Amino acid sequence: MDRRNKRRLRLFPKQGYIMLLIGILLGFMVFLAVSAITTQTGSGGAGTEGLPSSISFTFLYTSEKDGWIKDVTPAFEQWFFERFGIKVHVELIVTGSHDSVNLILQESSQPTAWSPASSIWIPYLNQKWTDLGKGQEIAQDLSLIHISEPTRPY
Repeated sequence: MDRRNKRRLRLFPKQGYIMLLIGILLGFMVFLAVSAITTQTGSGGAGTEGLPSSISFTFLYTSEKDGWIKDVTPAFEQWFFERFGIKVHVELIVTGSHDSVNLILQESSQPTAWSPASSIWIPYLNQKWTDLGKGQEIAQDLSLIHISEPTRPY
């Protein structure tokens, strides 16, 4: 069989697909943030009453993703403003996976979204979180991006 005719299996998808996925995930995070803010204000129905003019959220991620996340974030912020008329600011915090776990455990960082380098860190964070008596598991599934639930006053 000719080597040129063999199909090569790719372990990772092309970079464009990964960037598209992150763009979708960032959009979803902003949607959650806007939903949380509008739900807290108590306004309902359609229209812009009660919508904020700007929002911000924190995205804690690992250094492996630093280059392309910094590249797509300004385009995302511009797209969101053009689409919804709301200025969004994404605060990017880049650190190693173990350091990010420590930041979350010490509560010196309370990110809206967290993306560790590997899913192995998720059960580790959950175990350490519960060992410290901080309540239920902080990350509910094993996906590589986690969105925290908004804090609501009771």
